[in-house]
Amino acid sequence: MNKLSQILLIINHEKNIPPAFLSQLSAILSGNGCSVYTLPDSHSYLEARASNFVHEVINNGDKLKDIEMAIVLGGDGSILSAATTLCAHSIPILGINFGTLGYMAELEAGDVDLLSNVLRGEYYIDERMMLSTSIGKADGSTVLMPPALNDIVLSNGPIARLLNFNVTCNGVLIEKCRADGMVISTPTGSTAYSMSAGGPVLAPGLNVLCLTPICPHSFSSRPVILQGDSDVVLSDIGAVRDNSVYITVDGRLAERLETGDSLRITRAETKTKLIRLK
Repeated sequence: MNKLSQILLIINHEKNIPPAFLSQLSAILSGNGCSVYTLPDSHSYLEARASNFVHEVINNGDKLKDIEMAIVLGGDGSILSAATTLCAHSIPILGINFGTLGYMAELEAGDVDLLSNVLRGEYYIDERMMLSTSIGKADGSTVLMPPALNDIVLSNGPIARLLNFNVTCNGVLIEKCRADGMVISTPTGSTAYSMSAGGPVLAPGLNVLCLTPICPHSFSSRPVILQGDSDVVLSDIGAVRDNSVYITVDGRLAERLETGDSLRITRAETKTKLIRLK
């Protein structure tokens, strides 16, 4: 692969990353002739903890077209957040784990010396499919949600109450579902909420999506694996009471649904690119 020199550094500002690690990271990047950029929130983090970290702040999206790699300091949630922004620019992500989970991160903090190998071009790209979701509103308008790397979740919020909804695939009704909700996951997201709800673990390179009902009120309602190019619609969602029904993207971005709304989930045109060494 090509050598890398234009680097975007993304830091989860809720993590207490040791200044010694930041100094080591700075030395590796500068020693390999890299130009380092950050977004404003990461800039503030570095100013408070490593004021000698040489970098430039990106204040608009135009500069992102020149970025060759993003280094994300955090856990899987940090990578999910970064993927939403970076997928549109095809920027590959190298995760260095500072979180509880690190399924998607390639390095632990103690492995940071291996970063020099990546900068020299000793890596490969692991492409992951994403999901595109739109909400069809009762008034005929459409709300487009950001792409999801892990999953889309239909849920009833804080109230333990069954939802009734229809599930269609490519225009064909496959289930009239009564459940607490539904998880529509990518293979990457199969080890997240979908697995907890009883869904299968899928190899991340598969071109499929998985529908996993949450606590279904039927013995026949089970997880279903569909082809990656499937067009899935959740419709006829039962009367929405107490403003409690939501669609959630990757466990972070939520949109409240109203009576008469429907969801359409398809494979996104964008992909998340993860940098791998091994």
